[in-house]
Amino acid sequence: MPSKAKPSADSLAAGAVYLAPAVFLSAFLIFQVQPMIGKHILPWFGGAPAVWTTCLLFFQSLLLAGYAYAHLSASRLPVRWQVSVHLVLLLAAVTVSILPGKAWQPQGDEYPLFRIIAMLLASVGLPFFALSASGPLLQSWYTRLQTRRTPYPLYAVSNAGSLLALISYPLLVERQLAVPAQARVWSWTFAAFIVLCATVAWFLWKARSGKAERSGRAGNPGKGGGENPGRKARKPKKSRSGVKESAGKAAPAATAPRRLDQWLWIAWSACAVILFMAVTNLLTVDIAPMPLLWVLPLSIYLVSFIVTFSSVPVYRRRIFAVLLVGALAVFVFALPMGVTVRDILLKTGVTQKIALASVALFILCMVCNGELYRLRPDPSHLTRYYLSISVGGALGGFVVAVIAPNVFLLRQELQLGLILCCVLYLTTVYNDPKTILRQARYRWVWASSIVGVILVAGWTWIFAAGMLKDSVRTERDFFGLVRVKEVGIRDPDEPHRLEFYSGTTLHGMQLVDPQFRTAPTAYFGVSTGVGLLMNTYQVEGGRRIGIAGMGIATLSAYGQPDDEFTYYELNPTVVDVAYKQFSYLEASPSEHEILVGDARLNLERGGAEVFDILVLDAFNSDSVPVHLLTAEAMEVYESRLSPNGVLVFNVTNDFVDLFPLIYNLAELRGFEAMGIVNTPLVEALSFESYWVLLSRNRDVLRAVADRAEPLRSEGIVRFVAPKPHERARVGVWTDNFSNIFDVLRINRR
Repeated sequence: MPSKAKPSADSLAAGAVYLAPAVFLSAFLIFQVQPMIGKHILPWFGGAPAVWTTCLLFFQSLLLAGYAYAHLSASRLPVRWQVSVHLVLLLAAVTVSILPGKAWQPQGDEYPLFRIIAMLLASVGLPFFALSASGPLLQSWYTRLQTRRTPYPLYAVSNAGSLLALISYPLLVERQLAVPAQARVWSWTFAAFIVLCATVAWFLWKARSGKAERSGRAGNPGKGGGENPGRKARKPKKSRSGVKESAGKAAPAATAPRRLDQWLWIAWSACAVILFMAVTNLLTVDIAPMPLLWVLPLSIYLVSFIVTFSSVPVYRRRIFAVLLVGALAVFVFALPMGVTVRDILLKTGVTQKIALASVALFILCMVCNGELYRLRPDPSHLTRYYLSISVGGALGGFVVAVIAPNVFLLRQELQLGLILCCVLYLTTVYNDPKTILRQARYRWVWASSIVGVILVAGWTWIFAAGMLKDSVRTERDFFGLVRVKEVGIRDPDEPHRLEFYSGTTLHGMQLVDPQFRTAPTAYFGVSTGVGLLMNTYQVEGGRRIGIAGMGIATLSAYGQPDDEFTYYELNPTVVDVAYKQFSYLEASPSEHEILVGDARLNLERGGAEVFDILVLDAFNSDSVPVHLLTAEAMEVYESRLSPNGVLVFNVTNDFVDLFPLIYNLAELRGFEAMGIVNTPLVEALSFESYWVLLSRNRDVLRAVADRAEPLRSEGIVRFVAPKPHERARVGVWTDNFSNIFDVLRINRR
């Protein structure tokens, strides 16, 4: 019987050729599905930034599970079993529908974190797990096909795929395909990935079969093998040391990594994740509150992986030691937190702030991942190394998404990450046998580094003290940081008032003086668009007013005895603050009902009640949830609006221009639109604000315009309307299509 052909070196190399595309595609699919799922479920939870943080926690945890499976498979199972089990897992995963159904939508004020995790586990869990395991498992197979080459550059290939996925999603995929179509294309690409994996598996199977056959021919005759009787046995050779070596003796086993190094793998990985997630919060809450910026820190994190794990040695410890000091200085001195966005804009433009934070984060991630790469073990410990990295990633995500909101009173995870980075750097360098810090004459470097850690810790304390100064209430939950400050206690020139902050953005205020306690302020003053409407539009028998986004219930100041207010508020903490720290609700003669949960979902589930005025003021820091600005959302609003009712949008925003979008939505549904902008009035504590009023009754809008005419002549109010080319560029958003790039304010001060 003819024997099986021996696998040639060319055959093994051919199998290895398919590995790089397979590794690349697995990472691409992993990071394409993350923003897709985030976009799909974000509207169900009011567009809260913590939704993305929770998604990251879930994906990091499932990545850990996948790496653990890969490690166990590679270390415990024969290659044929590894191949068979993983292909079955992939085939099972490709049959799963990755988009969660509407049955997972929240029903009320339940805690969102656990519901999001359960929902993701039931939908995208199995495909994500299978893909997560594929990367390290494929790299482990590479070491069997290419025994003389290091597999670590494949990690850079993997992160390149991840980066391309993140960049292409908002720039290409999201703009061209609806979410259901995205999911279908993703599933087809997943099927193509399975074909690649099967090809690699075939070459690996063939290679192992050939080795098994050769082993059998050279083995015990009683087990199907037998020595060739015509060939003399080879004599053992002598080594240079004179010791005889067996001709079939295996290479010496690789040195096991130190226990400290294994702990450092986890710690450095956790530190990098804490830093990039903390900077994500800094960018999207304190500097430029746009969900668009979720992708930027994660991309920087991946770029640092690509650079440090490439075959070109880029990371130089001495150079990055100096850059590390500069990165710390950026966060300590150039990006002070605890101030409002407007305060920041007076000093440095938003673009410069984002650029500074991005460069500093890149340096920090380069240090984290550069030291992680320097600690890499022999390829025989590859899957354990990757498992440790995934443990650290999951741990870092857990710290930011779960521990920090429940333990830290303020957002202090960035300071935690900076301190941890300094401590880990000193520990790693000091325990490196080649480090100069072990020499007595360089102890001053060690001492100055410790001083640096103390300074960062001191800055953390100063930051907390500044944020808590004059604070009446500070509370952090899943939806963000809520603060109430009492201002004007010590300064007689400052009006004595209470200020309400979401994150670092001022969202409302109330004067303490009983004479002015019921005066509407901030974005809701009498000269604002909503203030003019409230003082103009009356309905016999009282008005029914719906408000999405409660804040401190400032609009209740316009309430009359027969009016009925219904507030829709996402965050239960905000409701408690409005009742306990402010008195607009208590002082209003109107009736009030408060429904906790996402405004659109509650409006969809509501009964037959209609509103004379429906106000959309659902802000998350300075960003407007996209799902409240779509054609489908307009249908919901229209179904709850009386025939002569007015739909009111607060589009005050430093970063996006929503006027063209609102006008397009109005035209789509047959509404007349009127945009009103007011100038700030310092004496009245009235802010500049942008409002758009929509109604099918032209007389209602004309009455508001007549009331605003004296203010317009004084330059306090102006009417605005977008230009035709601006409206044409933006178009109409739907639940499946939205493009934030088209509404960005490009020319920032």
